[in-house]
Amino acid sequence: MIASMRVNELQTVLSMFKMPKLGKKQELIQRCTDLLRTPALQIQVANQVKILVGKNNSRAAPYSVPMR
Repeated sequence: MIASMRVNELQTVLSMFKMPKLGKKQELIQRCTDLLRTPALQIQVANQVKILVGKNNSRAAPYSVPMR
């Protein structure tokens, strides 16, 4: 789930937990994964990821799909 997130979404999660948010996407993914492995933060991080991924999945297509 984390690997499918956009860079700006990963940065949002990291900034919420006062983590560095600059770097390559793979580095951001690793930091988020490290947060998920922290027992005290696990539930909070998972909830934020679900919220951000849910927003991403609920977006309408930026183009119209022709119906036949």
